[in-house]
Amino acid sequence: MNGSIWRLSMAAALVFLLFASGQALADNAMSCGQKLVMVGDTKTDVLSKCGPPDYQEMLGVEKTEDTVVKIEQWQYDFGPRNLIRILTFKAGRLATIELGPYGRKTTDR
Repeated sequence: MNGSIWRLSMAAALVFLLFASGQALADNAMSCGQKLVMVGDTKTDVLSKCGPPDYQEMLGVEKTEDTVVKIEQWQYDFGPRNLIRILTFKAGRLATIELGPYGRKTTDR
């Protein structure tokens, strides 16, 4: 009996670890067809791999003593079967990738 409880516990832990590692990848990368965009890529890299965003907004700036960093947000809508990807750029580099609601576009990219 103890062996089956141990196996069940190990299976649950494995499922949790697989889910957690998949979520970490979702937070740090996004695929555009066969191309992969990752946190740290430049806006030029993202444009060349994914094309122009479906929505683009300048969020503002972050000021420190000696620099001003522009913050910009792009959204990619991959259709109603996929979640919208929200990309935030700071100083021209991809800082975060977040998941939004399901897309609305009728044609997939």
